[in-house]
Amino acid sequence: MGKKNYSKLRTFYRTLTWKEALLSVCLQGLNAVACYLYLLTLEGGDVDQLKEKAPYFGCLLYANIAIIIVIAYLLVNFFRFGVRIANFLLIGLACLVTFTWDLGTDLQNHGQFNLVMYFLFWLPIVLGVVVYKLSKFIKSFVNNKT
Repeated sequence: MGKKNYSKLRTFYRTLTWKEALLSVCLQGLNAVACYLYLLTLEGGDVDQLKEKAPYFGCLLYANIAIIIVIAYLLVNFFRFGVRIANFLLIGLACLVTFTWDLGTDLQNHGQFNLVMYFLFWLPIVLGVVVYKLSKFIKSFVNNKT
């Protein structure tokens, strides 16, 4: 019996198309931009300086959210399951490292506040998607009953 040199990872990457590889690189580039925008909001300073820059920080957080929505759309619609999972894991790891970079609660390191605001900005988007999907499900369920 010979030794079988078989790797599922190598088989996975052998079947990766150029389109998927290029889109994956673009997706990870967009994710890097989104993470950088979040890191820009972690700038510290005194109270007056932070008050002046609050609209700028809000715009950066909203731009980050818009980029992540584009990433999610591309991830769901243009990739096979295996490539989708690999990209999702890389994006999740990058976001985890970015969001836990600064978890301070003072004016110089105010990452906790930024993280709370970030998730408060996400809350209406997530609730809107959940209500939309739930209403579609209920509508299809009611139509199948009749």
